Amino acid sequence: MHGPYYRRFWYAGGKRRKEYVKKADLEAVFAACLAYKQERIALRLQMSEFMDQWRLMRTLLRRVGL
Repeated sequence: MHGPYYRRFWYAGGKRRKEYVKKADLEAVFAACLAYKQERIALRLQMSEFMDQWRLMRTLLRRVGL
């Protein structure tokens, strides 16, 4: 392995994984990681909104006796 390399780390299956990234590929890998992170943030927000609506619906159904 001849340099320069960078490493990226992530967790999968409860284990920390790592991968060497060539300097030439660094920008593309960084962009992909950033896109994934933004996607996860949006998904968490959607899930939070869904759970808020679910709790409200459950409360309303209990009030009417269902």
